[in-house]
Amino acid sequence: MVLVLGLVLRAAMIRMPSALASKQTQQRANLAFQAARSGLDYAVFRLRDNPAWEGGEAREVVLDKAGLKVIEEDGLVVGEMRTDDGPTLFFRFRFKPTGEDGEKISINNLDSDVPIPLAHATEENPGGFEVPAHAVCLYVEGGLGGLDDSGVPVGSGRTVEAVYRLVPDGGVKDAVLMSAGDMVLNVSRDGGQVYLSGTYLDRANGDALRLRSKQKIEVINGANGTADLKLAARSEAELGQSGGVRANYDSKDVTLVEEYRSDGQDFYNLSWDQIPKATGKRSSRDEIQIPGGVYVFGERMEGGSGDAREIRYYDMTYKSYLKNAKKLARNPNAGVVVDARLSNIRNKG
Repeated sequence: MVLVLGLVLRAAMIRMPSALASKQTQQRANLAFQAARSGLDYAVFRLRDNPAWEGGEAREVVLDKAGLKVIEEDGLVVGEMRTDDGPTLFFRFRFKPTGEDGEKISINNLDSDVPIPLAHATEENPGGFEVPAHAVCLYVEGGLGGLDDSGVPVGSGRTVEAVYRLVPDGGVKDAVLMSAGDMVLNVSRDGGQVYLSGTYLDRANGDALRLRSKQKIEVINGANGTADLKLAARSEAELGQSGGVRANYDSKDVTLVEEYRSDGQDFYNLSWDQIPKATGKRSSRDEIQIPGGVYVFGERMEGGSGDAREIRYYDMTYKSYLKNAKKLARNPNAGVVVDARLSNIRNKG
């Protein structure tokens, strides 16, 4: 595991014989800093694996190898590094208050669209910093000496503050919607619009919201009315098409991209004749209506059943989903796990 290797190497550097040979005060400060950095390494690793992570719930020994031990319990993370011929080092940080005087609370704001104030700010000392949207603020304490039974350091240490924006891996240009034929989005006449927003967009360098169609893209409010295509603040969009775009949009933030069909590199590299299509008649058994809402693809929830990965449908708006995402992520009974053909959610006319 990369995390274990990195912490082992850091511990090896810490236990060098010359670590406490001279300049004792400075060396102790450096060791405390390196211990805190190990805590940062651990936190970032856990957040990359699970952006909703906040220090675990039930007490769990997550890592116990090569003199390194990390325990998570109800938002508190404690790590100890025991060296062969040097001091015992520790790091710790928390996502929930424990009542300890002067404690600083780390904030996971990765799945939020708005900044939030630091948890330890008060009316008397409000502080001048807010955790940005889609960011995490970590306060990691590192020091020399072990911890008592309640997890409080025996010796003194130093605290490192860091703010991270985690960038998702992968270079695939995903799309909000893709269509093998015309993409026609019909909204209500009373102020209806198509609104595009992405949770992780501002952490992906050069990425954009995308609609991709092999033919035309239309946003309409009835038979003939052209409707609005709106973007979230500080977002950009690409509209991939080969038959033109009909919508009201801001050309400063929207780029039109030509999709070249049948060149061997286009998406859905099938001819239109090869794709099953609904008849367009509501009385036909071929007419299928997929309900609107939020569809989440990812690892199967703990306690769920079926394949290792799943598509889960939530009958709510995207805004409501973001507001309740953490709670939903812990509830395997929320939403509907859909099958590959979406047969358990679709309505046939």
